[in-house]
Amino acid sequence: MTNIIREYWKPIVLGIATALALNYTMVKHEGTNQEKNIPNKTGSVVEIVSSADMKAEGNLETMIEKEKNEKWNEFCTKYKTVTRENLDELASYLRKNSCLLEYLLKQDPSLESKQELWNDNPVWLLARMIYGEARSCNAEERIAIGYTAINRLKAGYYGDTLHEVVLARWQYSCFNNNDPNLDKLLKPTQQGFGERKAWRLCVKNAYGILAQRLPDYGKGATHYLHKNVEKKTWWTKSPKMQRIGILQTKFGPSRHVFYKEKR
Repeated sequence: MTNIIREYWKPIVLGIATALALNYTMVKHEGTNQEKNIPNKTGSVVEIVSSADMKAEGNLETMIEKEKNEKWNEFCTKYKTVTRENLDELASYLRKNSCLLEYLLKQDPSLESKQELWNDNPVWLLARMIYGEARSCNAEERIAIGYTAINRLKAGYYGDTLHEVVLARWQYSCFNNNDPNLDKLLKPTQQGFGERKAWRLCVKNAYGILAQRLPDYGKGATHYLHKNVEKKTWWTKSPKMQRIGILQTKFGPSRHVFYKEKR
């Protein structure tokens, strides 16, 4: 028995060692490249890219990030002022550079004061208005409310720029100094989880509106108010105001009643 063990123990041990080595790590050197094959949890071998490939991939990611930064800076500079004349140009730019939406969602939009809103980029500005006025509404109603600013800008008698239209005194109440929504819209990503989620939706709505990818569910409306205060509000009785009414969205009737001013 002892002789049998002596005769066969070496090849048995060698075989086990070889199997373990093959099963856990295989390293092959070819020139300057190093290829590694490492087993996954099931024991099969998965290929890991070479160090040269990893470096190339890292360079590509750096280039992509650099391009995004350049597009972001170009967007903020080129469309700092949005007017009736460059609305279509802005829409084309946003559709062509859809990577900007990802960037807008990642960046911190926080502002310290109301005055800084005048330097806000157009997507965030419109998103803040939608957030402050309608973040608890359904998607179609939020979009309709967002479009009122665009329709006012197109009309030409509410302001010459998007900033003038949105930030006009006593127009969109969320920007009033005494409105509780003002602090929230200045720092939307510093609120609770639900508020942060609502902000992301409002940014996507604003982007879609300015890129002209979303329809105007408000049918050209320039004004709106909550249905509970419609009868008490003087301007609804003006002959200049055409009542569009409550929107019948796929989520149900809107909370607001919409109007279009005729001049």
